[in-house]
Amino acid sequence: MKKTMFCLATALSVLLISCNEYDDGNDQKQSESIKLNKNNSVDLKITEIQKDSFVLVKYDRTTYDLSGKVIAAKTSFDTLPSLRVISDTLDTGRTYEDDNGDTQPIDTIIRHRDNYQIFIAVKKDK
Repeated sequence: MKKTMFCLATALSVLLISCNEYDDGNDQKQSESIKLNKNNSVDLKITEIQKDSFVLVKYDRTTYDLSGKVIAAKTSFDTLPSLRVISDTLDTGRTYEDDNGDTQPIDTIIRHRDNYQIFIAVKKDK
């Protein structure tokens, strides 16, 4: 039972962190924040830092006791090779008139490294 509660608390913490970090394209600030009960839980925060030839992944893990007090905090790092360079076209909204008198868009090509998608799976031990 204790192991099940720990797995459930870990899964919930990871799920809440993932939901809070997800960018749905909506730039509106949320007016309210949810107060989490961190009693007997584990928080895991994953941060990705782009470097020239690799991606640095930082894992911050915080463990809480039954009263919600931090009993352990650990930071670890891992590296991943950088993904391919991709090109995207940015619509600048500017236009020009070609030789035929037609209006043509002036787009800007942006080259940047592709991003990793990080997925977390939480399994319950049998």
